[in-house]
Amino acid sequence: MLFVGIIALLCLLVLFFGFKAESLKKEINQVVGRLNNASNSSKFQAEILSAVAIEQEKTLKTRIGLIKQTKGDIPVVKVTEAIVSCYSFVLNDIATNGYTAKQSIERNINRNSDLSLEELHNFIVEQDNHIKQAWSQNTYQGYLNLCDSLLTLANE
Repeated sequence: MLFVGIIALLCLLVLFFGFKAESLKKEINQVVGRLNNASNSSKFQAEILSAVAIEQEKTLKTRIGLIKQTKGDIPVVKVTEAIVSCYSFVLNDIATNGYTAKQSIERNINRNSDLSLEELHNFIVEQDNHIKQAWSQNTYQGYLNLCDSLLTLANE
């Protein structure tokens, strides 16, 4: 009698853990599905950001081109052109790769420009506080502010 009771208890435990395992498996599948949706959404958002950044870079390059025609190749135009020329790369690095603005600028400044990092740093040090502040923010918003401030300065 005791033996039959133990077997019945063991059968109940097996059934309990079987149902528990199934419910955990179902929950894991739901979490994996949500993770895949989030990943797809994140990829889609990164693609949109990249497309918008490329178009914005074209606009900024046009603006700096017009400024360059009127002002010539003065240092502020040269630095602004170098910063703007890597616009889409910098925003992509910040948004998707986790780089800071400075790291991304240092990584990408030589793609389309012959401006050295030392020249860039020396130029920034000599500027007004709003440009220094935009540079020191070291975020995507700081980078956008830096581009805007440099274009304004170059256009003066």
